[in-house]
Amino acid sequence: MKPSLLFILAASTLFSSCILFGGKTTDTYPDGSPKSVTQITGMRNFELCQVERMYYENGLIKYEKRFYGNDKVPDGIWNFYYDNGQIFASADFSENHTEGSKWMLYSNNGEYIHDRNSYDSVCIAKKDDFDVPIKVIFYSGNKSEVVMFDETHNIQRVQHFTDQEPDGPDITYYPNGQAKSISFFSNGQKASQTLTFRKNGMPYGRNSTNISTPSSRLGDSSYLYH
Repeated sequence: MKPSLLFILAASTLFSSCILFGGKTTDTYPDGSPKSVTQITGMRNFELCQVERMYYENGLIKYEKRFYGNDKVPDGIWNFYYDNGQIFASADFSENHTEGSKWMLYSNNGEYIHDRNSYDSVCIAKKDDFDVPIKVIFYSGNKSEVVMFDETHNIQRVQHFTDQEPDGPDITYYPNGQAKSISFFSNGQKASQTLTFRKNGMPYGRNSTNISTPSSRLGDSSYLYH
């Protein structure tokens, strides 16, 4: 008996694209809530498709990664999230982009960390054990800006370079987004004394009351590119 056209179409769809199948919890928090889940989403070209999700203790998703084949080759769109549910970063791992392409990074209020038209390219220079970006370089001509993040995606430090030499403000941050210290460089040389600040934004030192600090991470672009 020959297979029906409907069966052929169904089989073709099943094995050429990834269809939702089901999954299992691979790790839990002490209260029993899921910490990580692996889900088989289907098959493509007779190879398994699957997605891995990790969750925060508050139940919100921490990241979602997709893989293809028995060797678990990175595949599809990967997303990483803040613990408030906002997306932190996303990248496309399809077409053998094993390091990801089209990276986009967002602040915890949903805005781009950098306007997409303000830089030529972006490089993920370092990731943590979960493949989350922790050091990102934004390039624009001969200038670059290095942004470093902590384990909860808060910006820890921002540095500026021209032709790979320090040039511009070098700012470290408290977890609340206030500047912790600021140093200025010019042509690779430190051009000013390092200014330090309290967590509430007030500067240390008797003669520093007239110094303002960026109100949030990355602050005001006109200030940062002073």
